[in-house]
Amino acid sequence: MRLGASRSSTTRITTHGLCMESYLQGQGLWSLIGGSEIREPAGDNNAIKKWKMRAGKAMFAIKVTIEDEMLEHVRYAATPKDAWDTLASRFSKKNDMKLKLLENELLSTVQGR
Repeated sequence: MRLGASRSSTTRITTHGLCMESYLQGQGLWSLIGGSEIREPAGDNNAIKKWKMRAGKAMFAIKVTIEDEMLEHVRYAATPKDAWDTLASRFSKKNDMKLKLLENELLSTVQGR
């Protein structure tokens, strides 16, 4: 499933996020987004190399599951957490706008009675 701007269903976005979270957990990569390893470690070169390899895997998983037009928003994300937060923010804004439009539509319908 590829997530993109053309998808309007909140359910699809939520499902994608849950599937991606489960995939990253299963691969042992979720701690790079929602855990204790969201930033590159300092010091030990082996730890830095290992973190960069795992971060690259997480970034790949995120990027291959979104539409091309969404790649532009995460292309230069420094970490998987940055990419995840950027996408979450973009989609929540769209959902907020949709909710506001629906609220206005409902109000105008109620007032029209």
